[in-house]
Amino acid sequence: MDVDADIVFLVDSSSFVTQRNFLKEKQFVKSLAKFLNVSSEASRASVVLFGSRPTTAVRFGDYRTLDNFNILLDRGRLYGGEALELSIRELLSLATDENCF
Repeated sequence: MDVDADIVFLVDSSSFVTQRNFLKEKQFVKSLAKFLNVSSEASRASVVLFGSRPTTAVRFGDYRTLDNFNILLDRGRLYGGEALELSIRELLSLATDENCF
């Protein structure tokens, strides 16, 4: 697939997710990132974790290759809590900061 796009993944790291399912979420994001050819030269991706507070695990400019993206994603951890609304605000902030619109 040859598509260039800016993609933001929202990943649930709240107390409602087990460690096992959190790892499955991250593996799903990695699979999609590979399919969409995420790199600094093609489609760009960012990852926002939501739990007790939103946390940007990967910003658009933080990596050059898919492997770098995956390493940064693997550093994300479970936070607990419920902060989907704040995560959406963080997502919009990222989009505005990166001139996505």
